[in-house]
Amino acid sequence: MLPGSFRISELASEDKERKFFSIAHLLTPEALCQAFESLRKDASAGVDEVTYAEYEVDAWENVKKLHGRLVNGQYC
Repeated sequence: MLPGSFRISELASEDKERKFFSIAHLLTPEALCQAFESLRKDASAGVDEVTYAEYEVDAWENVKKLHGRLVNGQYC
């Protein structure tokens, strides 16, 4: 878990009614890569129909593209 996500977890635990309006600053390429690496490698493809093995072929480049889409609001 990333340091910023520890703090979010603490804040959420302290106040169950707390609302977070943005955690986008935590979505760095490194954080996304760490999240990708934590996925089950044998899981089914996601809604985009891309499997772990397919994404992994060029994972860092895929993560950078994903981050770019997130930053530009192009990821739904």
